[in-house]
Formats: sequence, C-alpha cells, structure tokens
Amino acid sequence: MFHNNKPVFAGGVVLKAKMLDNVSMYARNMFDILYDRYSDGILSGVRVCIVDRTTIRVTKGIIKFNGELYHMDTDTCINVHPDRETQYLRVRFMEKEMKLDEEKLEALFVLDTEETKHDNEIEICRFILNEGAILRNEYTDLRDYATIHNTINTLETKYSAIDKPTFNPGFLLEFGRTMMGYKLTNVDDVVFTTECIKEENIKRELIECYISKRLGEQNRAYTNQEIYRKLIEISEVAKRGDTGSGMQGRMPVRRMIVD
Repeated sequence: MFHNNKPVFAGGVVLKAKMLDNVSMYARNMFDILYDRYSDGILSGVRVCIVDRTTIRVTKGIIKFNGELYHMDTDTCINVHPDRETQYLRVRFMEKEMKLDEEKLEALFVLDTEETKHDNEIEICRFILNEGAILRNEYTDLRDYATIHNTINTLETKYSAIDKPTFNPGFLLEFGRTMMGYKLTNVDDVVFTTECIKEENIKRELIECYISKRLGEQNRAYTNQEIYRKLIEISEVAKRGDTGSGMQGRMPVRRMIVD
C-alpha cells in the first residue's frame, strides 16, 4: 500500500530512533524512486571549472552507477600537469564495502593518460595541456566543443537520462541558442530547439530521431561523435536558410483570398 509516515517533533513527545530513521530514509527513498529509470552517468552538477594553471575544480553533484546514486557534497580540486598525451579525468567506483551498520559505496577521481576506460569508470572530461598553457572551459562556437588542446572536452562524457545515457546538455543548450538566432522554417527545428533551451537532459532517442529525420537518414543509433558532427551540419543548413529534406517539416503558409 502507499504510505507517508511523518514523525511529529513536539513538546512532550519522546524522541525515538524510529522517528530519526523515518527522516533519514524518506529523502533516500524519494531519490531512488524519482531516478529509478535513469541510466548511469552524471545526473546533476559535476561541472569542471578552471582554478588556475595547475588546478581544476569539479563541482558537487550526483552521479549514477550500476543503479546506485553517488553524492559529492562539496567541490573537489584536482591538480593537473602538462602532457603531450590526452589526459582523461574519470570517476572510478570502488567495490562495495559491507560493515556491520552500513553499506559503504565510494568513488574517487582518477586522472591518467590511459585511453581505455575500465568497466568501473565514468569519464568526466579529457584534454591535452601544453607546457605554459592554461585550460579553458568556455567555447567560442559549436565547433569549438571538439577542441581538446588546452580545452576541457566533454563530448564523450556520459550524462544520465531516462533509459539510456544522453548527449552533452551543455552542447545541446548552445545548439539551441545558436539555432534561435536563425530564421527557422522547419517544424522539427523549432520543436527540438525548444527542447534544447529548457536545460534538461534530453532523451537520446529524441536526439537521434531529430537528426535522422532532419537529414533524411534512416533512424538509427548514433555515437557521440556522430551526434556532434550531424548537429553541426544541421546548424549550418539552418544558417543558410535551407529546410533540409525537401519540403517536409516546413511550416504551412496560410493564405487569404479576397474576392
């Protein structure tokens, strides 16, 4: 049955362990229920910021792995160093530790140059830091998101969404803002642009369906790199004022005939 047991903290009421358990378990259970259908990946926060030439900061947030929610309650600073190879910042999830009074789940940041990701890791970002340079996490345009030299690259980062991981929300937001600057005549463009600027994690199926329909391709699964390249292509088509695949998707033109 459904229930909502609220402890009453009032004068004359004896504080019981069960009352405290109800308070602590309520928030945990609500999170588990709300994000039950969400995939592994970054759920909220966990953004990479630049502190100085040798330090980056990862903001607090929530990440999901193997169905479990991991919370980071404070920002974490990580030291970086120049390297000719690509460096990968990942979260490594440790083995579950069982204690008498708790089940302990922990994850830690790992920065290395190993390209192959282990099964117990989720990538946060990648970059190549040149000697004397400083990393940046701001982008000049959509194409700049693919830059990796002295730039935080998050195109391969896994973001949590319903059923399966989705594509970079920051790039999608920038895509939406870019598209809003054009005169859109394609209904699909208008609808998808609206979804992008909501700043919510968009389902991957919606992104893939939009791309395939907009470019006249067979609907299929796309890799992150393919999504990036094809959204760039769509933005350039919209900039030129093309409607894409024929007249399909063009907004109807209303005419009034006066006799």
